[in-house]
Amino acid sequence: MKDNIIQLSEKEGITRMTIDSMPLWAGVQSRPGIRFEYPFSLAVEGGVLIRQVTEKEIIDKIVQAYQLGSYTFITAPPGASKWANALGDLSVSTVLEVAGHARPRSILEVGAGSLYVARKLLDHFQPNEYVVVDPTVHDAMERVEVIHEYFPHPDLDNRQFDLVLAFNCLEHVPDPRAFLDAIRARMSPDGLAVLIYPNCEEQFRQGDLNVFVHEHLSYFTEASSRWLISACGLRVNSLFSRHDTFMVVLSKSFDGQDMPPKPNEMDLFQESLTAFNKVILDKTLIIRDRLAAGQTVGFHGATNGLNIFLHLTRLGDHPRIRLYDGDDSKVGRYLPACSSPIMSSSDSSYREANLMVVSAMSYFEPISRFAAEKLDLEKSRLMALAEA
Repeated sequence: MKDNIIQLSEKEGITRMTIDSMPLWAGVQSRPGIRFEYPFSLAVEGGVLIRQVTEKEIIDKIVQAYQLGSYTFITAPPGASKWANALGDLSVSTVLEVAGHARPRSILEVGAGSLYVARKLLDHFQPNEYVVVDPTVHDAMERVEVIHEYFPHPDLDNRQFDLVLAFNCLEHVPDPRAFLDAIRARMSPDGLAVLIYPNCEEQFRQGDLNVFVHEHLSYFTEASSRWLISACGLRVNSLFSRHDTFMVVLSKSFDGQDMPPKPNEMDLFQESLTAFNKVILDKTLIIRDRLAAGQTVGFHGATNGLNIFLHLTRLGDHPRIRLYDGDDSKVGRYLPACSSPIMSSSDSSYREANLMVVSAMSYFEPISRFAAEKLDLEKSRLMALAEA
């Protein structure tokens, strides 16, 4: 295997980080096998934001797929599984926490994926109107207006809302600044916006392959988030991160006087290249040595990052590889790059692994506790699929 699977190159005066062939992530499948793989490239746009610069025709294919009735969510929306519901409940609790005792009379939810959050917030706030904008939402609910289109949409012109929600949207849009401008335009003078999107900084520093997703066009850190939001005339009321995910509350009261300094993401970008290649090389050597010695290697977390790792290293077909996940909806299904079916993390075979690799790196600490406390797995048998 090459020492540098992820390459740094110059093209049209832009420094790029490139994987020549990376599987298109569409979640787990009923059978193994990678259906589509494309090149994947990142660059630092204007020095302030890490952006995907994969060839335009490839990005266009991915963006167009959102409009198809057959679109497969890379993460199932709330209502699809217990894990998806847990993420939906986290979004709801975040909104309730930041909204305090206020009662928004009007709520706009962008990119909902389902009406799960709408149902809970309707029950709590009893607003006069609740509007969902999402081409993938096809069910209906009383008191909810669904616009089956992308945001922004002309049907929202001249309408403003006390609360605007956008969960897992900002990383997908072709122009995040235009998206934030549209959010601001739809907020009432005293309104709030709550955004949830990936915090990529630690993933880049750790060499966590889970950060790479064809559908994610922008890769945010706290510094780039604060700068971009302020540049759009919005005020950061609060910004915190949990499990590599930002929860951000915005208002329109920003006057431009406290503009944060322009970030320089190039240092992080170049540091991450070393981290990614080191993780791929070092972890592959350890895992291959264990397998060559007749040992069993398990992975906890049937994730996109693990799928990329198994694809790049060609380890996915080894008979002593085992996959585990705490999301019951994945059990019995397959990662595209692995011939072994996914098993529940509560399966008795979990304890038998000679080495358990934590591949869901955003949940490394709780998974490590689970393995140690619930399954008596010694720390010497645990390893992170990144630099934890």
